[in-house]
Amino acid sequence: MRELQEEVDEAKERHTELEREREALSARLQQAVTRADSEALSRRVAEEDIAELEKEKMMVELELKDAGAKHRADARNLEIQLASLKDAEGDLLQKVDGLSRDNADLQSKLQALAQENQVRYLVVVSYFTFEQGCLSFYEIIFFCFTAFHRL
Repeated sequence: MRELQEEVDEAKERHTELEREREALSARLQQAVTRADSEALSRRVAEEDIAELEKEKMMVELELKDAGAKHRADARNLEIQLASLKDAEGDLLQKVDGLSRDNADLQSKLQALAQENQVRYLVVVSYFTFEQGCLSFYEIIFFCFTAFHRL
C-alpha cells in the first residue's frame, strides 16, 4: 500500500509539475499572442503611415513638377522680355546718338549766330558812334574787320 501511496504521491507530484509546466506554457503562449497582436497592430499602423507618406510623396512630386514647369515658363518670359528690352535699348542708343549729333550741330549753329549777332551789334554800335562823330571812318572799319575776323 505504501507503494501505491508512493505511486499516487509521485503521480500527484508529476501532475502538479505538469500543471505548473502547462501554466508556464500557457503564460508564454499568452505573451506570444499578445506580442503578435501588438506587432500586427504596429504593422498595420506602419502600413497606413507608408500609404499616407506615399500619397504625400506623390503630391509633393506633382507640386514640384508644376513648380518646375512654372519656373521654365517664367524663365522663357523673362528671356523674351530681356530680348525686347535689349532691342529697345539699341533703338534708344541710336536715338541718343542722333540727338547728340543734332545737338552738336545746333550748338555750332547757335555759336555762329551769336558771333554773327555780336558782329552786327558792333557794326550797329560803330555806325551810331560814327553818326554822332565819336569815331572816325577808319576806326569803324578796324572794329568791323576785328569783328569779322573773330568769325
